[in-house]
Amino acid sequence: MNKLFHLILEDDLNEWMKRLILVRWIMAISTLFIVIIAKIIVLGNLPFLTLLSVISTIILFNIIITIYIDTQSNKLNSSKYSFIINFQLFFDLVILTVFLHFLGGLETHFFFFYLIYIVIACFLFDKITSILYVFFANAIYSGLLILEWQGIIHHYNLSNLARFQQPVHIFSTIFTLMTASILTAYIILTMLNRLREREQELLEMNHACELKTRELMEANMACELKSRELAEANLSCEIKTKELAELNSKLKKLDEARTQFIWAVTHELRAPSAAIQSYLRLIQEGYIPPEKLNDVIKKAERQAIRQMELIGDLLHLARLEEPDAISRAEPVNVIQILEEVAEPMRMLAQEKGLTLYFQIDYECPPAKSTPEHVKMLLTNLISNAIKYTDEGGSIWVSLAHDHDNIVGTVQDTGIGIDKECLPNIFDQFYRAKNAKSMNRQGTGLGLSIVKRIVETYGGTIHAESEPNKGSKFTFTLPKAIQ
Repeated sequence: MNKLFHLILEDDLNEWMKRLILVRWIMAISTLFIVIIAKIIVLGNLPFLTLLSVISTIILFNIIITIYIDTQSNKLNSSKYSFIINFQLFFDLVILTVFLHFLGGLETHFFFFYLIYIVIACFLFDKITSILYVFFANAIYSGLLILEWQGIIHHYNLSNLARFQQPVHIFSTIFTLMTASILTAYIILTMLNRLREREQELLEMNHACELKTRELMEANMACELKSRELAEANLSCEIKTKELAELNSKLKKLDEARTQFIWAVTHELRAPSAAIQSYLRLIQEGYIPPEKLNDVIKKAERQAIRQMELIGDLLHLARLEEPDAISRAEPVNVIQILEEVAEPMRMLAQEKGLTLYFQIDYECPPAKSTPEHVKMLLTNLISNAIKYTDEGGSIWVSLAHDHDNIVGTVQDTGIGIDKECLPNIFDQFYRAKNAKSMNRQGTGLGLSIVKRIVETYGGTIHAESEPNKGSKFTFTLPKAIQ
């Protein structure tokens, strides 16, 4: 099977098939024109009807090939294309030879049309196939001349000369066609070989470029991946640096708070200790008259009680700071603990001439805490309200719940808190100026303990107050999961 070769054909085999058909149409029309002109000039020596029959055969063949290609183009492969093209070229060379025979054989110069098909063959096929077409074209034309010379087939004269019977004319014509066709094939094949070599080089270069492009794309993707990894690592480092900076800042604040706490604790513990020591020295050295001795002892006792309260509050804070404080949480009945706290708080309020009201939603579910902490929370808030409310005032304590939390409020008609002092009231050892002036007793840790309790279990607390109009404290504790 002939190998369809190359360059142009590889682009589109179907296009070349259409070009061959176009060449054949041109050949048919040109031949018809030549036949008509020759008929007029030669004055009826040519077989006009026979030539028309040959032209009709070409036209019919062209129509059949066109229909076949249009209907079967999707099913044709390179092997079928090779067969069809070879068949067409073979048909064209044979039909050209038939035309030359009826147009005068040796006497016509149209034998150069063989060169057109030799050029086409050189373009379409490899070297060996092209050379075979050269010899085939020369062989059938030489055979035609020899057969006419020997009288085996009829010769159609275009003139009164008998050149077709002269060996020198036969030889020179055969030699001319053969030389022209061989040189044409040689030139075309040489040019095509160079083009094909150049194309091969270009294909190899293109393949190398594609490989390099692929390598570059892979390298670029690797670089992008590395860049992304570096960016992520850089972002992670920035986040870590920011976290470390925040942690360092927190540590500094904790250290400052620890230093301040130690200083405040030392100061608060030292004051009652110094007072007790002074009272005892006065008693020991006899500076206290017998009738005032009992009053001095009571003052020393009050300082000792203050010191014990301070130590107790500090112990409570220390326990709340323990890492496992939250692990001791359990479902706590806040209503029950409030009822336990209510009676002593009511008695304390009555002693001071205050009215204490309770409003309780008895459908409140248990809260997440411990009984000790809930009791401490309620006691500190209610006792503070009693402490800083003047005689004749009122205090309201309420207990309710929302979707997620137990909500408690303690509201009084006491001295209130200045606006500038309100943000600091939950700080350790902090007491507002009006609170100090009204009641000098107090550790300044009660509200700090309250805030630490609710935050330990995920709750919140906030205060609302105006001077001389009272204060309102609202806290939340998460509901216990049943």
